[in-house]
This record gives sequence, structure tokens and C-alpha cells, in this order.
Amino acid sequence: MKKRSLPNEFRTLGRALENYDLNDGFSYALADDFLQRMFAEPGTLARARTELEQALNDPQTPWPALLVNDHYQAGDELEPSEAKEQVLNLLWDALYPELPPRVDPDGYRVLEVSEGGVSRTVVERSADNAEVALIKQIGREATTLTVEYRLLDTGLLPAVLRKHLRKGVCSLLAGSPMLEGVQALECINTEQRSRVRLPC
Repeated sequence: MKKRSLPNEFRTLGRALENYDLNDGFSYALADDFLQRMFAEPGTLARARTELEQALNDPQTPWPALLVNDHYQAGDELEPSEAKEQVLNLLWDALYPELPPRVDPDGYRVLEVSEGGVSRTVVERSADNAEVALIKQIGREATTLTVEYRLLDTGLLPAVLRKHLRKGVCSLLAGSPMLEGVQALECINTEQRSRVRLPC
């Protein structure tokens, strides 16, 4: 593996990407938990966004060095355009929870399915109708809609799933009094015990 130094101007981005270090035996759920803690530190999310915008606006950004360097390996050795895409895939949805999913905004849907008289609410991948998450409970606390779920596809980035949960649950409950005045959606991963709040 070719070693590269992480550019000084992208230290916060590097710290975020280090959560996906392949040498640490990471899981997406664990990396996401570390990311959420990191972005909760005062000023860190804003710095990461500024650095990403700087990277996107500079044609000389060394994307392969952001992905693989002498501190961590957050992916495979890739050409600059592929490395850029991988960096964005890993970080965009976590950095911008208020925006729609970056890739394939209609790639997942929330629906109720019934088999043998037993109903359940799931997140399903549109491409192959595979269930990727099971919604265990939808509730309401003041102006916050709470969704408890269990992840079934461990290869799905949690930040991506949360955005599809927000869109899908709101579609599922369209016209329901439960949505009146809702200002936020709190996603609760019942296995990881993580709680992440998204604006509605």
C-alpha cells in the first residue's frame, strides 16, 4: 500500500474518515457512533463542512490521500475521481443530515408488510425488495417523532438509512395527526442504543 501524508488543511475530515479505518476492524454502526460523538464537539461539524467544501472547490485536492494515508486506510487504493466518490459516500450524509440522501434518493422505502396475518413495518431496498431494517416502534414526544429500528443490513451506512427513515415514515404517516407540528425525527437504533435527531 502506498503511504501518503494527510494534508494539514483537511485534519478534521481526516479525523472523521479515520473512523472507517479498515485496519481497526470497524463496523459502519460503530464508525457512525464515533462520528456522532465527534460532530457533537463544539465547532467540529462546521469545520468538517468547511474543509469538505474547500476540498470540493479545489481541483488539486489529493482525494486518494484523504482516503488512504500513513494514519489510516478508509478504503482501497483508488484513482482520484473514485477516491473522491468514496470520501463523499462515507461522509456526506453524516455531515449534512438536513439534506436528502446524496445517492439514490428513492432507493429505499418504508412500508407495512403482512405475512400469515402478522404485520410489520420495514425499510425495503427498492432495487430488489430486500428488507434492510425493521421498524419496531413509531412514537411521538412533544414535537419529535421517534422511530425505533433494528438494522438488518450491516453494510448500509446509518446516516443514509436515517434519511430514508425520515422520508419513508413521513410518507407512511401522511395525513395522520401524529405528524402535525413535528419538527424533528429521532432515530433510535435499538441494538447500538444510538439516538440521532434529524430536522424534519
